[in-house]
This record gives sequence, C-alpha cells and structure tokens, in this order.
Amino acid sequence: MNINKIKKMTGIILCLLMIFMIAACGEDAQQSGPAGPTEPPGESGDKPDQPDATNPVQPPDPPKTNLTGTPEEILGELMDALKDTGIDMPMSLPPTEVAPDLSQYVIGLSEDTFNNYVESAYYSTAAIGTHAHELIVILAKDASFALDIKKIVSSDGGYDPMKLICAFPERTIVVDSGLYVMLASAKAPVVEAAIDIFTGMAGSTGEVITFFEHEGGDDPGPGGGLLLP
Repeated sequence: MNINKIKKMTGIILCLLMIFMIAACGEDAQQSGPAGPTEPPGESGDKPDQPDATNPVQPPDPPKTNLTGTPEEILGELMDALKDTGIDMPMSLPPTEVAPDLSQYVIGLSEDTFNNYVESAYYSTAAIGTHAHELIVILAKDASFALDIKKIVSSDGGYDPMKLICAFPERTIVVDSGLYVMLASAKAPVVEAAIDIFTGMAGSTGEVITFFEHEGGDDPGPGGGLLLP
C-alpha cells in the first residue's frame, strides 16, 4: 500500500469521525431542549383560571327588600293588614318602642347586643296574659346584623315564647328582609297571615325560622294562644 492510499484512507476515516461527532452533538441538543423554567410534575396541559387578586369574588348580595320606614310604621301597617283579613288579636297594645334595658325580655337580645346591632325596634303584645300573641319589628344597623339578630333570637337563651304567665303561643317564627327582622308569636293562623303580609310588603325575605310550636290545650280566641295546663 503506497503513501497516497494511506493518506486517502486516513482522510476518509477522519471525515467519518467528524460526521459521527456532529450527529451526536445535534441529538444531545435536541434532547435537552432550550434552557428555561421546567413545569412541575402534574401541571402540564391547560391550567384552570386563577382568581384575579385585583378583582376578588364577591359574596352574593342579600335579598332586595321593598320595606322602608321605621319599625313603628311597618308594625302598624302589619297590624292593620291583619285586621283587614279578619284576624282579631284581642287586647293588643299599640306599637311600643323597645327600650335597650328591656330588650332581653321583649326580644331575646342582651342590652349590649341591642345597642350594637339594633337601630330601633317596636313591638305589640297582648295586654292580658290569657292572650299569647306578640309581633315585633326590628331595624338592624346592617343587613349582616339582621341575620345575626335572627340567629340569636331563635337560639336557646333568645326570645322566650313561654314568658307569659297564663298562656303560650302555638307557633313562634322569625324572618328577615334587608335591614328588617320580624318576629311573630301567636296562634298558628295568625303567624301564617303575618308571614304572608310581611312577605308581600317586603317583596322577598330570607328563610322563615320556626323555633317554637305547640298543639292542643284550651282555645281563648282566634288571636290568642293556648292556656297553660
């Protein structure tokens, strides 16, 4: 084999080595890919929309209410409407303002809670103990306070349907609409009529909570309550 052949073979071998090295470098670069942040495991593909910190999701607004005016005015309208439907609540006192120091007995709210949560409140109750009926309208300082008032008066230690000496109601409920809370405690038909009238006045209300019910006993009259045994 002469020198020229040896040089030619050496050149061919060197060319082949260079081709293999270039191919290997290209494959490594293709596998590694461009530099950049890697995606955490399990987070590939489309990602759900993230909440916008500048525009947080707001809670739903409380139900709209058509009620306006003072609790005294609303309670007066409620009582007049009950009479118009033929319901007589005998010996009812006219709407009377609830004094903070009597709020625990009348409404079931402590004096401190009353002062912090309540703008004003009016009630009408039977003048004698043989008629167990009472209507209360409360104006809260805030719609969220109205919901708190509703929970407190319907819980243990709240409004006491058995506070009268000689009689007690068939049903006691509390319902809210906006800033207003109505509590009705009387015979079941009276309470049902009060709910319907209040709902009609308000346009919409929250949940009606019944926290006292009783059946049976003597019947002192359509607007009264049940006599204690």
